[in-house]
Amino acid sequence: MKMDEDGNVLAPPVTGKDTKAAGSIDGYTLVETKTDADGNVTHIFKKNVEALPETGTSGMNIQFYGILMVILGASLVLVNRESRTQ
Repeated sequence: MKMDEDGNVLAPPVTGKDTKAAGSIDGYTLVETKTDADGNVTHIFKKNVEALPETGTSGMNIQFYGILMVILGASLVLVNRESRTQ
C-alpha cells in the first residue's frame, strides 16, 4: 500500500506481485517502508514542495525611487519659485 504522511492512500494495495518494491509516485518522495506483523508492506511518501520564486522588490529599489522623488519634488518647487519671481 502507498500512503502519504497523513495516512491518505495514494495508490491501491498491490496483491499477487512484488509488494516489497516501493516504486514511485509523481510529486512524492519515498520516506520510509513499514512491514507489519502479518507481512503487509506500507510505503510512506512525502509530497514534494516546490520553492516559489521571489517576486518582491528589494529595499534598494524602493530607497532609490524614494530619493529620486524627493529630488524631483524639490526641483519642481525651485522651478516654480523662479517662475514667480520673474
